[in-house]
Amino acid sequence: MAPDDIRAAIAADPALLAIAHQAEPDTVEIARRLSVGRTRVGKVSREWFALWCAETGARAALEDASQDRTQPKLRSIALATLDVLRGSAESIDFGLPQMRGMLAEWVTAKAVTPVQADALLLLATHPDPVDEMDVRRALWADDGRALV
Repeated sequence: MAPDDIRAAIAADPALLAIAHQAEPDTVEIARRLSVGRTRVGKVSREWFALWCAETGARAALEDASQDRTQPKLRSIALATLDVLRGSAESIDFGLPQMRGMLAEWVTAKAVTPVQADALLLLATHPDPVDEMDVRRALWADDGRALV
């Protein structure tokens, strides 16, 4: 979380503002409270991805699409995805817009349903805690001046 975003969140929450205005602000507590419910879409391990593919039937769809020369874009995505399943990477990072775009292509092609795609993205959703040091940086300038 960027310092300006942290300061804005503190200013918008009277309880956080009270903690920030203490003689010795509890930056750990501020970070903990700001972290509640924060998530980010990131990586899915190859193992979990393989399990998802098996459960949804996407594995067979990937294999079929990898042989279909009439749809070069989908074939390319299928081949790259099969490479991952065969060990070329430890995970797939759905935090990258390109990866989410490839998943959307599979939904458009009806190889997976929107519900199945959402389930995959849920596997890629991880906690995104606010770092206590970032809270410190948001509260104080380099010269020690309070910023909140």
